[in-house]
Amino acid sequence: MDFPAELQDQIIDCLHDEKHTLGTCGLVSKIWLRSSRHHLFALVTLRDQTWEALIPLLNSPLATFTHSIRSLAISQTVELDMTSTALLDHIIPRLPRLPAVRCLRLSNLAWEGLTAVTADYLTALFATITELDLQMVVFRDPHQLAVLVSRFPCLEKTSLRPIFLDDSAEAQVSHPPEIPRGLTHVRLNFISNSTDDPLKETHLWLEGTSSSPSPVRTLEVGLVAAQSLPSLGKLLHVLGPQLHDLDIKLSYHVTADDVKSHVDLSESTNLKKLTIHISLRRFGVGAGPQRPHAPWEILVAVHSHISILTIVLTLDAIELIDILDWARLNAVLEKPHFVALQRLHFIVHCYSVVTTAVDAAIRGRLREAETRGIVDISFLQTSRGFTHG
Repeated sequence: MDFPAELQDQIIDCLHDEKHTLGTCGLVSKIWLRSSRHHLFALVTLRDQTWEALIPLLNSPLATFTHSIRSLAISQTVELDMTSTALLDHIIPRLPRLPAVRCLRLSNLAWEGLTAVTADYLTALFATITELDLQMVVFRDPHQLAVLVSRFPCLEKTSLRPIFLDDSAEAQVSHPPEIPRGLTHVRLNFISNSTDDPLKETHLWLEGTSSSPSPVRTLEVGLVAAQSLPSLGKLLHVLGPQLHDLDIKLSYHVTADDVKSHVDLSESTNLKKLTIHISLRRFGVGAGPQRPHAPWEILVAVHSHISILTIVLTLDAIELIDILDWARLNAVLEKPHFVALQRLHFIVHCYSVVTTAVDAAIRGRLREAETRGIVDISFLQTSRGFTHG
């Protein structure tokens, strides 16, 4: 029977994370081979133990699957050497052109000390990527990171968890390179470096210029510690009315007073989507009653009409829900900035709780929002840092 190819594709799409099954599908026919390759080789990871075997395969004229590679990851599994660039220096010059790659991921690597030739080859090879993901990558300072980001003109999204050997080079960062004009989505994910404030100087290279403001529309940032809140405030000031979507996750030790003092959303007049994370776990809530309430203060700081509010709850016991100040949340939702709210979405990370009980418990503690029919509650059995994927 001549089964429609588009239906075959939809069925194979359901197998996107089952590599053995996808490999079997690829042996059925040319049509199935093409569809299965789309998922099987969507992400290729080069690690320190496997790159020597994979590089010749990528360079082989018979390797037609390279046109299916949409994400390339280079990762080091051994302990991170803050200055060693050996893995990048070995892999990058041997990479062939991979025309379909749109996402480049580097993790547990050192960029500081990389030769200029290698750096130039990498940025030329992947000049058309739209997403850059840098996790635990060592840079000399924020300026060096800004230069790297600026060399990808088609960039639309970047996820950063850098380590800076020196973030005191103010003369350099005071004149940052131009931001890619398509860079609308920035994720600062559990940033780590050698100082007490890992967000320090971040606002300088995201600032843009008076004639060409920052293009960033979506900002995801977490975990934000108390010492980083002043820098977060500067970043929010820089983005100002350009910011449309904010996703923020505070650490356990941030209090309501910390948020009141430093998180100013008065200039974010076009903010439409807001996501806050609240962790209610036994090991994190016993140190003081203020801490689970700190994210509510972000709602108070809002100065624009929010259309979508997402509250991410991490729970391991349903009774912890009562720690939250639900009366405060209900009162905030009645304020003018939430009158036009179209969706109140609770995302619950639950490990050992009954989802139906949590659903009823949340709805039972909401007052005005429930009567407007805008509440949506979903559950995840595993935790993730952000809600945007």
